[in-house]
Amino acid sequence: MWTRKAREKTVQIEELVPANSSRCNTTDRFLNRYVHSIWRMDQTAFTHADGAIRAYSKDCYGLRLGSDLRNYPGKASAYRKLFRIDGPLDVGEWSDLVSMFFFGNELVVEYLEAM
Repeated sequence: MWTRKAREKTVQIEELVPANSSRCNTTDRFLNRYVHSIWRMDQTAFTHADGAIRAYSKDCYGLRLGSDLRNYPGKASAYRKLFRIDGPLDVGEWSDLVSMFFFGNELVVEYLEAM
């Protein structure tokens, strides 16, 4: 999801695993990778990027699957930030970082190849 405010564009990418996925841990949570980044138009660079794991309980996950990021009424039941970068990243550097974080997800790689 891309949004724009003044001279900044924000992108959020959340990987939603299927409800029948084996990526459900012993506490009955679905674990999804999530990236948040800020593109500064006046600097023609990303100036912030962070990656995290969002965990959803089995009870709430169906609602998350049926909603996009703009309309999802709830929050993840747990959140763990894995990395944060504050400083300039050009499109190629950012694309490489996001591709590595979402390793194995062909849809993310396909989207980023167009950049």
